[in-house]
Amino acid sequence: MDSNQSAPASVFRIDKFIVPEKSHAEFVAKVREMQRFVREVPGCVAENLYEQIAGPGKFNIVTVVGWQNLEALEAAKKTIAQRQALDGFRPSEFIEKLGVTADIAIYRLG
Repeated sequence: MDSNQSAPASVFRIDKFIVPEKSHAEFVAKVREMQRFVREVPGCVAENLYEQIAGPGKFNIVTVVGWQNLEALEAAKKTIAQRQALDGFRPSEFIEKLGVTADIAIYRLG
């Protein structure tokens, strides 16, 4: 991250996914592509992808993006939506096409 993105995160977008094995490679490739873009958006202070390796949980992929504050997150949503529109990428259609189940929410440290 560049120096304007070094403040600790105060809000987090945590996305949990159930990704069928047949869709895994395509899904992860797209997530990693989006991560490369998101990490450069002002206010992003962390972004990670986690893959489940053990345990009874139903979500096998989780992404966490930390933002400096809620205002930065709201501004980033617009920037990301513009990029997706330029690319012709529609997240809900992509998720449906791959048979992925998503649970997406914004969190703060408790």
